[in-house]
Amino acid sequence: MNRILTTSTRRNLGVIVVLVLSMVLAACGSDTAVPATTTTAATTTTAVATTTTAVATTTAAATTSASGTISANIKVGPGVDTSAKVIKVGFLAPLTGNFASQGVPFQLGQNIFFQNLNDNGGIYGYKIQLVSQDSQYSPQVAVQAYNKMVGDIAMFSCLFGTPVMSALKDQTAQDKILTLYGGNAFSMLSSNNIILAAQPFVLDVLNGFDYLIKKDGKKNIKSAIIYQDDSLGADGLVGYNEAVKTFGMTDVGKIPYKVSDTDFTAQATALKNGGADYVYLAGVGAFVGRIITAAYALGYTNARYLLQSSAWDPSLMQTNAKDALAGSLLLLANPSWSQTEYPGISALVTAAKKYAPNQKESSIVSSGWVQANETYIILKKALESGDLTRDGIVAASQVVKNLDLGGVVPNIPGFGTTPNERVPSRGSFIQIIDPTLPAFLKPVQDAYISEAAKSYVFK
Repeated sequence: MNRILTTSTRRNLGVIVVLVLSMVLAACGSDTAVPATTTTAATTTTAVATTTTAVATTTAAATTSASGTISANIKVGPGVDTSAKVIKVGFLAPLTGNFASQGVPFQLGQNIFFQNLNDNGGIYGYKIQLVSQDSQYSPQVAVQAYNKMVGDIAMFSCLFGTPVMSALKDQTAQDKILTLYGGNAFSMLSSNNIILAAQPFVLDVLNGFDYLIKKDGKKNIKSAIIYQDDSLGADGLVGYNEAVKTFGMTDVGKIPYKVSDTDFTAQATALKNGGADYVYLAGVGAFVGRIITAAYALGYTNARYLLQSSAWDPSLMQTNAKDALAGSLLLLANPSWSQTEYPGISALVTAAKKYAPNQKESSIVSSGWVQANETYIILKKALESGDLTRDGIVAASQVVKNLDLGGVVPNIPGFGTTPNERVPSRGSFIQIIDPTLPAFLKPVQDAYISEAAKSYVFK
């Protein structure tokens, strides 16, 4: 599932991508990603319908396009307009506030993909309309926004953030709406209507510590974790506890913070006093950056940090945190944009230059692109199955197999029905933070899978 492509294979795939770009909507066959691109600024479109749980179905006429013919008896539900040939998908993420630095680029990645898809004919002639709402990363705000939009969309191409997803998990199940979740909490693997953005953070922790220990050859390791004291940090904490046990490390600090905190002196002091060799950061960049900066100012300069994807924000390199983070490891789901030997990355970079020419490399944009691509694959399968109801879209997500996204993420076997089947990847793309580089990141290992991550069982 997570094998690393050889150089020759990548070159061959690059040739294939050129052909695919000229035939964006291949009629049938494998569940292959469409290289895509899109718009620049994140524009919010407000849906007008209210919440509905019961899904009415109607029948659409046969649809023919350059890519083939689909059934004359397509069942459709909310968010599908057969006369205008539009499928509305929902995007709920923080577009303002402290967490907008993650929500806005995630939206941009989706815009890029859908714009390109629509410009090239859509899905059997159906165009995708992204309906966006601002959650402000607040569960309370998100619930209100969800209720405004859920009655008029076919599925969520992204519902961003673990605290928000946790608050809406049961409601999405009740509404029978497929939800691509912009997060990595393994607790969501039990829901057949929820698809994770990437590998659970538990696996990142195991991969990161395994890589560092083997690379550095350290003995008698002291470790610590800084974690956000909510459902986001909980996954990192579970993984950290597993890593301490697996690798025989000595835990010298489990240091929480809350998003309501304004003073991080206590956390910085605890970090310094612990004196850990390795520190795992299971939170959001705006907060962990302030903690490690304060600890660095106190003289704690010998740590090697491991960052889960949510803890990384390129703007940290414009703060005093850059000195503390130099040489630290970032664990991502995607390769660097410099790795254009991956055909999917080459397509993404080309698209970004066309539709968002001022956008610099961003792993968050990459993640948005990936979930838009998965949305395309699932909706294409649903159309081919003749069922665009909510039940039909969920069913389509469970039968797509061998999703090839051109290396933007490792190939995904499918989304299945059990927690272990629904893990999109077990590998981590490892990059070193280097403040001297234009994108601040240097790739060092593609799709690294430790034995501990490979054998980890989700229940």
